Amino acid sequence: MNAEVEALCRKMTQDRLQRLIEGLQGTDTFTLQNEATVSSDVNNDKMATYAEAVSDIHKNQSNIQSDQSYTENNTHYKAPREQSDPGDFVKPIFLKDQDVHGSVKPPRTQWLTNVEIYKSIGAKVPEECIKGIQRIREMWRIYMDNEGDRLSLLVQGLNLRGRQVPLLSQNPHNPSTLQSDTIRIKVKNIPLSADDGQIHRALSLQGCKIQGLFRERLRIDGKVTNCETGDRLVISKTLDKPIPRNLQIGKYMGRIFHSGKPEFENRNNNSEERICHKCIQPGQPGHMLFQCPNDWACKICKESGHKMIDCQKNFQDKDENNQQLEQNCIESGDDNVQEESVELTKTPTKSPSSKTSENTKGGSKKHANKSGQQKTNLGNSGSTDKTQPSMERFVRTPHRRTVNAGDRTPPTPTEALHEKTTGVHGTKKTKA
Repeated sequence: MNAEVEALCRKMTQDRLQRLIEGLQGTDTFTLQNEATVSSDVNNDKMATYAEAVSDIHKNQSNIQSDQSYTENNTHYKAPREQSDPGDFVKPIFLKDQDVHGSVKPPRTQWLTNVEIYKSIGAKVPEECIKGIQRIREMWRIYMDNEGDRLSLLVQGLNLRGRQVPLLSQNPHNPSTLQSDTIRIKVKNIPLSADDGQIHRALSLQGCKIQGLFRERLRIDGKVTNCETGDRLVISKTLDKPIPRNLQIGKYMGRIFHSGKPEFENRNNNSEERICHKCIQPGQPGHMLFQCPNDWACKICKESGHKMIDCQKNFQDKDENNQQLEQNCIESGDDNVQEESVELTKTPTKSPSSKTSENTKGGSKKHANKSGQQKTNLGNSGSTDKTQPSMERFVRTPHRRTVNAGDRTPPTPTEALHEKTTGVHGTKKTKA
């Protein structure tokens, strides 16, 4: 036997040497008495032979098997998905410290405790129905896991420190429920990055007396998350007039929704007071537009048989208004034409100098007569056709610079003008 193999065999234990012989000869396995306790805990199927131990084959296979087992464990081990609890959709019940202690705030040693409230609730409903008890700013929130026990607790109330204490179904610190003269306004289409001060300023200019401004958060499976939806909720006093649906807020165009708008007028809690949009009549419970058996009714004349867009009364009113306006315009035009005709019929008085000039110059007189005839013709045309105003009103202006042709003198000949300026009378030219 080789010296190296002999030295290696001496270092091996009896169990390892036995497994080596089994791997080389293929004999059945057997255990020794001294190693019976050890061999029972060993997995022989996964044990490497001597040849595999010397080489790197077993090492690589063991690494692959360990990786596979790791991935199998990771794939099989998955945290169970958290399912929504029905109790998450049950609204809390509110209890005020003031209802127990009165208006005077007690010292810290006399404050209510969770244990005291838990025992008081357990006397009314089963204790296993209690999901949570929390105190926030002198007000307790009681969470139940079902709606039935919640309603039962609201009706019965609690017995705390010798007095019957009422419970509230809504948060009394909310201004919209605390005061009856407040409304809720929702502002949409404004980015989350925009400052809320711009919204406050824009609504204040519309006449809103804002009590509070909040950012709406997303609610999933009955639980409020930290994710914002982008909508702003504004608590304001009642408005004198509705806010426009589209409102300019900074450089953004916001959408405003609140009660009191025309589209919200019929959204009453009482179904008997609702008005059908089709027949415009107070309907019975469930009487809505898609269930209305009546005919369409007009919202202008309140008569059935046609819609508002086909209402003839609206068209008649518009036609009457247009006719009235046209008649007023015609009457005002007739008055102006009559005044102009009176002015044209008056004969103008001429000075003696103008008469002598007309007698001496025949051509100018004829020209003046023609112009006078034109004037009379214009006056006659204006009197005959009263609907169309005369052009004379645009020609005869009070500050005109041009003079009528009848008032002008004929041009002076060049020879006469030369004699007047030089004082020399020229001789007649002789024919050559």
